[in-house]
Amino acid sequence: MLVAAEEISSTRRVARNLEGVEFRNWADEGKTVDNVFELLKLNLVDDNLLSNPVLSAWSSYARKLGKNPDRMLFTMLKNRHTDEALTRKLVAAKSDPRSRYIAQDLELIEI
Repeated sequence: MLVAAEEISSTRRVARNLEGVEFRNWADEGKTVDNVFELLKLNLVDDNLLSNPVLSAWSSYARKLGKNPDRMLFTMLKNRHTDEALTRKLVAAKSDPRSRYIAQDLELIEI
C-alpha cells in the first residue's frame, strides 16, 4: 500500500514518512535485509520480481543498512537459478520498462 501511495504526488510525503517509520521499526527489531525480503514476500515472486514495485522498498531498506541491494539481489537470483535461466530472466526484464534499469544493473554485476 505504501508503494502505491508513493506513486501519487498528494500522498507521496506521507507514504515516505510512514516507510521511514517502518524501516526504523525493522532496524530496531534487528531485521536483516534477508528477513525483510521474506517479510515482503519477495521470496515467493519469481517471474515478475524485477518489476515488482515492492522491490523498491526492499532496496531502500538495504541501502539504509549500508548494503548494496543490486549485489544482494544478484546473489539471491544466482542462488535460485542456473546461469542460463538467470540470463533469460535478465534479457526478458530488459524489455519491460518497469524492470529495464534494474536488469541492466544486475547484468553489470554478472560481467
